[in-house]
Amino acid sequence: MGGRELDDLSRLATATSIPYRLDNVSESTLQILQDARLIRPVGSAGYVVEPSEWFTRLFYLRSPQESNAEFFRSGYIEVFVWSQLRRGGFDQVAWHVQLNPGQRGELMELDVVVERDARLMVVECKSGIRNDERVADLAEEQSAVVRKVGRAVGGWVLYIHQWRHTAGENISSQEARARSLGGALVWREDLYRLHEMVTQQIRAVRPLI
Repeated sequence: MGGRELDDLSRLATATSIPYRLDNVSESTLQILQDARLIRPVGSAGYVVEPSEWFTRLFYLRSPQESNAEFFRSGYIEVFVWSQLRRGGFDQVAWHVQLNPGQRGELMELDVVVERDARLMVVECKSGIRNDERVADLAEEQSAVVRKVGRAVGGWVLYIHQWRHTAGENISSQEARARSLGGALVWREDLYRLHEMVTQQIRAVRPLI
């Protein structure tokens, strides 16, 4: 996704009532966003943010339009990971899943959740690694999130939208640490086969029934 395309999507965050033309956004990206019920066309005038009630609200008391608009202001990777998994043959896959929404207690947000053969898998997405982060620490954090979710989820994949060779030293040992925690790291160069890697991980998960 190029800079002009990202600029258009950022400006789209304000299009909750007045259509905005997405001249720099590719047809494939537009289709993904419509499939995810994030935007809808308004004739030839352009697109507006879709007020989808099924889309889980990011923050308490936000309208569906505001929730969807927040997506364009911040992260976007999870919806493209969701689309990649759907194209790879996963029928039961959801993005931005909230657990315990609107209830007391800690709110858990999961980027992508996949189900196949009564097995659940969490796919978390990161745009990249900051200078003060270590891959092993991210793996520990993701493992802790899955443990909090409970026994219903048995495995996880952490997709990092960054080329592997730019992630620093000792990547192999840190990837081994992720495997020892029941997960797997996936890098940008492996995105095209993400569905294969998720399939491999999910086969090791104990069925729910």
